[in-house]
Amino acid sequence: DGVKAKTLWPHKEVGSNDTASREIKLLFECSDSPFSFPKPTTLLSRIIELGAKDNDALVLDFFAGSGTTGHAVMVQNATDGGNRRYILVQLPEPLDPENKDQKTAADFCDQLGKSRTIAELTKQRLRRAAAKVKADNPMFAGDTGFRVFKLDNSNIRAWNPNPDNLEE
Repeated sequence: DGVKAKTLWPHKEVGSNDTASREIKLLFECSDSPFSFPKPTTLLSRIIELGAKDNDALVLDFFAGSGTTGHAVMVQNATDGGNRRYILVQLPEPLDPENKDQKTAADFCDQLGKSRTIAELTKQRLRRAAAKVKADNPMFAGDTGFRVFKLDNSNIRAWNPNPDNLEE
């Protein structure tokens, strides 16, 4: 109880949640991180380096959250000249400004004039991370862009069988 989980990798090598919060504050140019417990890009870059050795790999993050995986893929590509791509899935979960844990994030969305969702913050982080990767690595000519696909309503009607007349 109350003890932080330990890592097998040294914090100097992969960072910590505190490192990640500082990184996000710098990237978003704000005093408080809009995300609770973000992962450090150094950790994800290390995982990508080990798990996606093929420089043309496709990296999938089904719960994108703050977008650290996309950011880390861009950093790793700039580091080793790779051409990895990523798919991040993040539903437009609403942010509640009344919730103290989500207030900073909701306020940030308001400043941007965007809807108060985690997905909007994710997209904003990817834009800023791409600019930073390009600025930090002027010789890197890789792709840092991304596309957004939105989930639409289904055109499949729900099947509500009549248990008294299943043939119908």
